[in-house]
Amino acid sequence: MTDESLSHHTASSSRSAILHEVAQVFRRYRESAVAEDELAAAARMLCEDTRRRELPIERAIIDLKTTLLSESPDFSRGDSLLEARARLIQMTIEEYYRS
Repeated sequence: MTDESLSHHTASSSRSAILHEVAQVFRRYRESAVAEDELAAAARMLCEDTRRRELPIERAIIDLKTTLLSESPDFSRGDSLLEARARLIQMTIEEYYRS
């Protein structure tokens, strides 16, 4: 996922499609198939959409948690899963306030 494809993807996708993409990247991250920089790119994509829609960061976090729970029902199990979710949320908050 490149920055160029992120900008195009964010501008042309629905909120649910963006959240689904972030959840897919998160799942691949959890399976060690993607590097942390791809997870950061997903967080950036979510933040760009959040700003474009003029939503507060709290809405992004709620939407992210809701999407992760709905797409990964086993999400409540395991400390490493919770740690990875906390990392993604931290990245999202940092990215939101970076710009």
